[in-house]
Amino acid sequence: MSASSPSALPASAPSSSAPLCLLFDSDGTLVDSEILLAEVMGDVLPEYGLPFTARQYMEAFRGVRFHDIVATQQRRHGPLTEDSLARLEAAMRTRMQARMAEELVAIDGMPDALDALAAYPKAVVSNGPDSKIRCAMASAGLAHHFGDHLFSAYTLEVWKPDPGLYLKAAEAMGFPPSAAW
Repeated sequence: MSASSPSALPASAPSSSAPLCLLFDSDGTLVDSEILLAEVMGDVLPEYGLPFTARQYMEAFRGVRFHDIVATQQRRHGPLTEDSLARLEAAMRTRMQARMAEELVAIDGMPDALDALAAYPKAVVSNGPDSKIRCAMASAGLAHHFGDHLFSAYTLEVWKPDPGLYLKAAEAMGFPPSAAW
């Protein structure tokens, strides 16, 4: 029986009114990669002719999808070729992975909190790409808490704040929405 099935919970699990499955956002809950992303985007976008700063990201674009940020900057500063867009995205993702691997840590107290919640099946639910979620959890030392229970909006094709992302994650974990918090 897998650890994610409801009947695999230890006898000491809380009453039925308590959650049976815990769904965590990545950024701002488990880790905070936003400042790293802001710095990377502030470096990479100007290299491709799109003026942009880390401060601009933090003030106006925090949590906005990469493609939407680039589209906004293209409307303001002129379009890029498809080839340039592909190279821009590849450069941004490569640099972000490298920065996360070297610098990203768990939010204070999160490793202990996850240890205390060991009895519960857990998943990460994020608007970030799967590769970013995996890198973030590994870099922050949290991957063992979630295993392969990582749900990306890019993969499921539904974006927060749409609750569908959480509903699909709960379903994939084998829990009704009412049992997933």
